[in-house]
Amino acid sequence: MSAEAPVLKDQAGQTTPLGLLRYGIEYFAAAEAADDAIGDDHGHGIHAPMVVNFLVGQAIELALKAYLLHAGVSADELKRKFGHDIVALFDEAMRRDLGNDQRIGQRERGMLFLLNGPYKARELQYFQAGTKEAFPVYGPLQEAAVVVLRTVMAQIPNGDLLRSRKATSALFRVALND
Repeated sequence: MSAEAPVLKDQAGQTTPLGLLRYGIEYFAAAEAADDAIGDDHGHGIHAPMVVNFLVGQAIELALKAYLLHAGVSADELKRKFGHDIVALFDEAMRRDLGNDQRIGQRERGMLFLLNGPYKARELQYFQAGTKEAFPVYGPLQEAAVVVLRTVMAQIPNGDLLRSRKATSALFRVALND
């Protein structure tokens, strides 16, 4: 490894914001690939398959945790205080100026709110019989995920290094109105 090569993990082997963001982007790319592969099944025209929604939720959770770690929240506090609550993570990130460029806000929070209940209860990861009371339509959820990921990517030092990764291209394939 040359002295100029970027490092995605610090020397002590600790979790870094850039490392968490990288995983978040990879989960999003996996969601997009899964939706392309199985999202056209009958009944999934509006709502993506559960696995796709889980992967998108995981992508959002990791991106928000990356931002909060960068903003000074410890990894222990992220786990203990926020767990898998993507709305609480979003709200804390917004309190810590994630939305200072105003490209992110209530529309994204609304999509996260609809996903949050089944996501944090692990209903997207483990089968639970019955229908979900409310669930986001995939297109707006997908766009909200892209806004969150791209906003965090712009805030994390060296986040632009992730642009060259194959997984990151999924973020830029999704059409946004920005």
